[in-house]
Amino acid sequence: MTERFRLSRAGVLNVWQYDEQIFEFADGRLLLRGANGAGKSKTLEMLLPFVLDGDKARMTASGRHHTSLLWLMLDGYSGQNRAGYLWVEFARTVGDGQDETVTCGVGIRASQSARAAAAWFFTFPGRVGKDLLLEDDAGPLARERLRAVVEPEGQVFESARSYKQHVGRLLFGLEPAQYDELLRLLYWLRQPQVGEDIEPARLAEQLVQALPQLDDAALRAAGDTFDELAAFGEQLDRHRRSAEAVADFAAAYAGYARAVLRARGADLVGCHTERTRRARELERCTGRAAALSAERDAAEAERAAVGEERGALGARLAELRADPLLRNQRELANRQALAAERVRSADEARRVAERAHRRAEQSGERVRCDAEALRADLTDYGAAAGARSAELSRAGAQVLLPMPPALHEPRLDRTDDAAAAADALAVHAAAVRAARPVVGELRAAVQVVAAARADLDAAAAERSRAEEQAAAAEQRAEEERGHLADARADADRAEAGFAAAFDSWRTDPRAVAFDPPDELSADSVPTLRTLAREAAAPVLSTRREEEKEAGARRAAADRELDAATNRRARVAAERDPAPPEPAWSRDRRDGTDGAALWQLVDFAAPLTPADRAGLEAALEASGLLDAWVRADGAVLAADRRDVVLPAGPAAGGPALTEVLVADPPPRGPVTAEAVRGVLARVSFGSGAAVPGSTAVIGADGSWRLGPLTGRSTKPAAQYIGATARSAERQRRLAELDALIAATTAERDAAAADERVARAAADAVEAWLADAPSTAELIRTWTRLAERTRVTQRADRLAAEAEEAAVAARSAEAARRRTLEELALAHDLPTAAGPLAARGESLGDLDAALARHADIASPLRDRLHRWAGDAAAREEDLADAEQAAADAADARERAAAAQAAADELEQTVGAPLREIRRRIEAAEDQDARLRERENALNERIASLLAEGGAARQAAADAAARLAEHEPVLAGAVAAVGALVETPGLLASGAGPGGAGELGVFDLAAGFAAGNPVPAAVLALARRLAALPAPERDGTEAAVYSAWRDAASGPAGDADPRVTEIGGALAVVGRDEAGEHPIGELADRLAAAVARDAELLTDRERRLFEEHVLGDLGESLRERRLESEELVTEMNALLRGVTTSQGIQVKLHWTLREDVAADARRAVELLGRPVGALLADERRELRDALHRLIEASRAEAPEDSYSEHLARALDYRRWFAFRIRYTRPENAGAWHDLHRRSPLSQGEQKVVCYLPLFAAAAAHFSSLAGAAPHSPRFVLLDDAFPKIDVRTHPLLFGLLVQLDLDFVVTSERLWGDHATVPSLAIYEALRDPNERGIAQYRHVWDGHRLQAVGI
Repeated sequence: MTERFRLSRAGVLNVWQYDEQIFEFADGRLLLRGANGAGKSKTLEMLLPFVLDGDKARMTASGRHHTSLLWLMLDGYSGQNRAGYLWVEFARTVGDGQDETVTCGVGIRASQSARAAAAWFFTFPGRVGKDLLLEDDAGPLARERLRAVVEPEGQVFESARSYKQHVGRLLFGLEPAQYDELLRLLYWLRQPQVGEDIEPARLAEQLVQALPQLDDAALRAAGDTFDELAAFGEQLDRHRRSAEAVADFAAAYAGYARAVLRARGADLVGCHTERTRRARELERCTGRAAALSAERDAAEAERAAVGEERGALGARLAELRADPLLRNQRELANRQALAAERVRSADEARRVAERAHRRAEQSGERVRCDAEALRADLTDYGAAAGARSAELSRAGAQVLLPMPPALHEPRLDRTDDAAAAADALAVHAAAVRAARPVVGELRAAVQVVAAARADLDAAAAERSRAEEQAAAAEQRAEEERGHLADARADADRAEAGFAAAFDSWRTDPRAVAFDPPDELSADSVPTLRTLAREAAAPVLSTRREEEKEAGARRAAADRELDAATNRRARVAAERDPAPPEPAWSRDRRDGTDGAALWQLVDFAAPLTPADRAGLEAALEASGLLDAWVRADGAVLAADRRDVVLPAGPAAGGPALTEVLVADPPPRGPVTAEAVRGVLARVSFGSGAAVPGSTAVIGADGSWRLGPLTGRSTKPAAQYIGATARSAERQRRLAELDALIAATTAERDAAAADERVARAAADAVEAWLADAPSTAELIRTWTRLAERTRVTQRADRLAAEAEEAAVAARSAEAARRRTLEELALAHDLPTAAGPLAARGESLGDLDAALARHADIASPLRDRLHRWAGDAAAREEDLADAEQAAADAADARERAAAAQAAADELEQTVGAPLREIRRRIEAAEDQDARLRERENALNERIASLLAEGGAARQAAADAAARLAEHEPVLAGAVAAVGALVETPGLLASGAGPGGAGELGVFDLAAGFAAGNPVPAAVLALARRLAALPAPERDGTEAAVYSAWRDAASGPAGDADPRVTEIGGALAVVGRDEAGEHPIGELADRLAAAVARDAELLTDRERRLFEEHVLGDLGESLRERRLESEELVTEMNALLRGVTTSQGIQVKLHWTLREDVAADARRAVELLGRPVGALLADERRELRDALHRLIEASRAEAPEDSYSEHLARALDYRRWFAFRIRYTRPENAGAWHDLHRRSPLSQGEQKVVCYLPLFAAAAAHFSSLAGAAPHSPRFVLLDDAFPKIDVRTHPLLFGLLVQLDLDFVVTSERLWGDHATVPSLAIYEALRDPNERGIAQYRHVWDGHRLQAVGI
């Protein structure tokens, strides 16, 4: 034992797969090992640090496989209820040599039926199994049984928070905030990915986690305050949204109002313009009708004159056409036509002869030129043949090319020469084609060797490419491993954040209880919201039903209240209360024709109130009370539906005149005399007392009308007499007032119930909406899975690329051997250049031979064409001579025909031409006159039609002008009616935008047929000139906007749409009452502005108080603590080196890329906040406020506490630089990075040094408060991907830094000389059986001994 507490033992009693298991440490050191899935990591999760803080939310080392108490107790358990314990024992030796032991433990009880687990906690100054038994014959102790055996020496806690605070003070001497920092470090080091990410690229980021955080309580307090302020802000936002919605509705209505004003103004302006246009149109039509009539008269006179002139011209033409000379004209025309035709034939024959001559000359020139060209080409071909023969000889091809004599000196004097040359070409071309296969064999040999050379070059390129790809693949794999480490760190941070947010959300006062999945996974996390919503659905349904029922009661009460209010208004407005309308259909009564009986009579003075009531009851029941008494005493007209009491003979005996007196209204149509005559017709008394009367009314309420009898009563008279009617009005008003009061109370109660139910439902929905987002967690998990897959693929590709590089080197050697063998066999070089030159020369020769052979065929074709052209030239010469003879004959025939025509024309030509000229002149004149006459006929017809149309148009214009006058009057009246619609002018034209209200009165008094007043017309023009509305200005748009407003935030203003003055009016309500919608929008906007100003002032004051006060000072203190911690870490590192003598130190400085606001905050926080000047405090406040607002902009769904924690996390403003020095160059410090000249093992050890130093520094900083406090670290899956030769160094570092440890591993044993002692437990588990067995080994620094289970 030692003077400080060390981990001594730990135990699991009836929890998870364990019945009872005790782990015994060796000087505070324990290694849990086993295969994957054996349960070693889960065992560490259950024990540490959980037993030290009881925080079940942080129990899970990896958020993907969530560990809950319920799952631990019921996983694989078939019973209903289960209880168990987890405990850890710390021990030390005090100064007098006595042992001191402290046991910390957690009791758990789970219920299968309730699907719930409860926990309690204890500390005890003794050992489990010796001083404290956690089970008896009935099993693990229940909570109260534990309390009885633990207290008073120890303590039992119900709250994990109280327990954690007690353990922090008891074992570590720390206050809650400091203990939280220590626990955070332990939890962080326990994460499996810490070891996996141990590389220079991630170390600096990991060391940040070792620094103290801001005080969580201060963050929460400030966050809660600002959240409350945010709630007020949300309320203000609701008011703002309501005001904006009302303003939007007002804008929509303004568009409608603007459209109405523009439409009515434009309508009036248009109507006035139309009336002016129609008056001018009438004037124009009348003038046009007169002008058309005058034009028609002038046209008819001109037509008569033209007709007379045409008659005289016709007589003259008849005389000229009768002359005998006109008969010789046809003979002359025939002879002239024949002469012209023969002249044309002679010209055509001449042209044919000329063309034949030119064709003969051209064919002769072509034959001569072609002969010269062929001789030259044949000579060149012969020279080329000699050159090809020499090239074949130089290439080693034993082939001869024959040269026939016809090709040495070719001649083309006659067609036979061409045939001889063509035969010689055919013989030579055949010899050339026979030589090409020999050249092809030589080329094939070159190609075979060249292909082998190309194969070698390709193999060399492939080898180079494969080597480059192998290097690149290894580099990519290394990069992907770094990305995988980043993704794993992000996923773990997201898992921890989500777990904390989820637990906070589930414990929210608004929360509805539901069972989350036992484990959080990529499949289960997305279902959390659904599970919560399903659990909340019944609660929400109940609350919404309550809200709906209360709303229905409130709406019914509102309707009843409106009806009662309207009835009261009608009663208050009545001059006299009237009896109820009859159930049957009655025509509307004319007050100028008569009056009801109750309006015409009053009671005689002697009657008692009871008699009056009985008398009125009898009159009302019989129908006489409301019977109509006509002014003339006449009976009911045949076409009316009513009850009339006409004048007639008086009844015998007592009549109603004894109890009722005539009291008709002054200036009424019915006289008192007529009333008395009607009363005299009805007897007074009981029906039995007046047997002969057909109409009897009694004071006891009895009555008889003919065969009908009856009796009625009422408490008091209501309608007869002014006094009774006044009392009836007051009674009705009092009754309605009582009804209104009761209905109002009922409505208020229903509204209160509705608000309560709505608030409860809204709270649940708000809680559901506040569910922590799973997007980041799923995103990081997805990215981790993707990065894992990509990294595995990169590793696989790197291995494959290395294998491909080895194979490429072997292939290159094989290709080189093949090339050398082929080159030797064909006597060819192996170098690519000479080989290519040899192949190119042979290719050129083969191509030249092919071209030489191909040239022969065109030359032969040209020789054949030349022979044909020579024969065709002889035929062209013969054709030219024949065409010349034909042209001479044609010229002779044309001359004879022309001479005959000229002789006849000289005989009769002159007199005939004169007669023809005179006839043509007369015909031209007649055609002109006929055209003019037709034009005049058409114009007169057109003028007749136009004149009739003009007269009709004038009549129509007058009718249209008369028809338009009422339309104009209606447009003026519509403008005048604009003032009747509340808010229409103000919304459409703005305050005062439409001018004086007197102009509208002037428009209202306008009569049709009068001129429109200038002021009204000017008003209409102003209205029409209003800018067009930006929104749809239709009634449908108003109603659509009203529906949106009523169902949205603007519904609080209770907007209503009514039609007044021929246009829609929109009104809404605020605290002051009802207002037009435009005015209401302005009032609400002003109220929101006032509240916003109040919110800003309050926010500024709270920011000064909390952020600059509590958090600002806490931020300064944490920074100072961090600097002290880094100093302590460097002090520890100065005494530690690796086995190679490498030493490490840390630099912690402000980041170069830190935000300017953070940089300035660090500068200002170098002094206490209270010591800052006013300008400096304001500058600090603004800098911190901008940092917080930036966080809110990035994640608006987070709470204010989360924003404060993220924005004021000073640790992210600074950065660690890890520096190292080697013994061979002591004092020369270098930054550690992946490319540092260290082996991978050295890099891993150098990276672990700062981590372990951070933990040791934390514990060393506690020594002043509690020298006896434990010093230990927890490492899950320790030292992964590290060479086994490095393990002794890492274990030795923990020992050297005096750190106890609990580690888990699948492959480590820890049996190194650097470890003086170690307890090793190997987990053995059959996946098909319940339970875990632990096989114990002990290492004493020299020997590993198996102890057993």
